[in-house]
Amino acid sequence: MKKVSASALPTVLVISVLLLVIVLMAFELWNANTFYYIRYHARKQQEMHLTSALTLYRNDSLLAGRLLEGNAYQLYEDDPRSAVILREQPWGLYERVDAANADSTAAASWLVGKARDIPTRPALWICDREHSLTLAGEAGVDGEAYLPKSGLNYGMFHQRPYSGEPLATARIRTAGKELPAIDSAAVRRMDALLSASPREGEPISALSDEGDAPSRRQTSLYGDKVKIPGSWKLTDVLLIARHVTVEAGFSGSMQIVASDTVIIEEGATLRYPSGVYLHGRGGKNKTHLHLCADARLEGYAIVFGDADGSDGFAVDIHYRQEKGSRLSGLLYVDGTAHVEGAVSGAAYLKECYFLTDEEMYAGLLFNARFERSDDRAFPLLFRNGGYQRRVAKRLEPR
Repeated sequence: MKKVSASALPTVLVISVLLLVIVLMAFELWNANTFYYIRYHARKQQEMHLTSALTLYRNDSLLAGRLLEGNAYQLYEDDPRSAVILREQPWGLYERVDAANADSTAAASWLVGKARDIPTRPALWICDREHSLTLAGEAGVDGEAYLPKSGLNYGMFHQRPYSGEPLATARIRTAGKELPAIDSAAVRRMDALLSASPREGEPISALSDEGDAPSRRQTSLYGDKVKIPGSWKLTDVLLIARHVTVEAGFSGSMQIVASDTVIIEEGATLRYPSGVYLHGRGGKNKTHLHLCADARLEGYAIVFGDADGSDGFAVDIHYRQEKGSRLSGLLYVDGTAHVEGAVSGAAYLKECYFLTDEEMYAGLLFNARFERSDDRAFPLLFRNGGYQRRVAKRLEPR
């Protein structure tokens, strides 16, 4: 019988212990993977609960009221972990919706608008002002057109005849003398931002003291005559002022609430979901929004003016959009508009003129393109647009 040396026993023990350690490490690794797998899917399930609550809020006005009562709403009767707390607050002409589970281990926020503007979904609406509408140059309408009852003409302007396709008769409707009804509560809420004293938020002057490229996210700013340099980094900001100039080179997202003038300079971009709300405090006929050449506004432009002129002028231009500029979303002008660029979404104009250095031409659209699009959330403006909401953007954590 072969004998084993006693000196080999420690080696055997060491090897046995190493094998045992390796087996234990394998079990621990498997347990860790299982733990992280379960935690990952639990977190994903919590996020799905938040998204489900948002879907209910967006589509059911009655259930939305229950979701916003302040108590945790349990989505599924047999799953207490599906309880979600939902809160909503106005953010300009959108809504900010915050959702969290009962123990606040999962949370998310969104900017939400309306899924549609009005049921008839026009590309262009121009009120009846007892004169016809003339299209010239590269003007055109892709979608339903609500036009003055005096009719539609295809004409020539500056030696440029109409070069587009004639509008299909079946897509032309007659507009009334007024624009579609809007939600007076939304207008009062926006006007209250202009008249509030003291104003909520941070003075715009504080940013000027921070160097060339200050940054703000999801906050309110206010001032009087404000200039936004191209180097500033603003995201989902609410700006309240009398006069605002967005300088060339700027690219950011903000809603501007102003009482006098807004100028978006050449090449500046207000990214979706942005907007401009312009309503004079002491008589609405002084307002003016100017979208310069190659400027971009993605979201909405809402201007309240007066079709009758002021200071001796026959007509004031309250909204002016230059050639090469583009507005994506809602254009609403309760006043007079000069449009020469492109509008993708929906446009509602009380009256349109084309302005040159010498003359103003009533009812003329020259090189203006209107295209119906529903790919963005509309602001909460119209009264008869229905309840259904649409997500404009998921917000980054503050």
